[in-house]
Amino acid sequence: MPNDLHTALPATDPLRPLLRYLLSLGKQRSGSHQQTTQEVLRLLLTLFVQGPLPDRDSELGPAHLDTLLDFVRAAWSPPAPTRPLPLRDLAAGACISTSYLSRVFRHHFGIGPVAAFELLRLARAATLLVRSNLSVTAVAHDCGFANPYHFSRRFRRIYGQPPGRYRHASPRLHPTEPLAQAGLLALSDHIWQATQVDEASGPPHRTAR
Repeated sequence: MPNDLHTALPATDPLRPLLRYLLSLGKQRSGSHQQTTQEVLRLLLTLFVQGPLPDRDSELGPAHLDTLLDFVRAAWSPPAPTRPLPLRDLAAGACISTSYLSRVFRHHFGIGPVAAFELLRLARAATLLVRSNLSVTAVAHDCGFANPYHFSRRFRRIYGQPPGRYRHASPRLHPTEPLAQAGLLALSDHIWQATQVDEASGPPHRTAR
């Protein structure tokens, strides 16, 4: 419940004339007018205290979400690298517009869809660095980065140190910590499923290529 119920309405708010009208009705002696005014004011107060109704446009429906996850899983299925996915491809995969997809991701995760899926690729890269002996170059390729330099720059931005140093650091940020901070763990689980590389259990030991 809001602590302050004295917030002023903007001059252009349509509630202003409505409230003035209701208050004028309340001053009349007619019992029916006073009763109606009290009921309407009670309803308005209830809505004000409870807050606005959920914004349906900000929700990504189950059908759209399932379609998007199916698209990403197919795009990232081995042996293909976990390539970057442009916004237009993600929106087409979810069968929605780019603006709608961006709005939903920013509403739920605070970042756009392209940045969200890059975080998933970086978390996969961090896990491979910890749980495999793949070279940094091989990890960069496997996770869809153009070259080791670009990979190192993006990785350092999220994990605070370059990939090679991260691999041998102790302590170090857990590979999934950036996903947890962004609220993307559930999304990651849905995408990787059986193919997800989990640091706790560890994938089959891979050799550098």
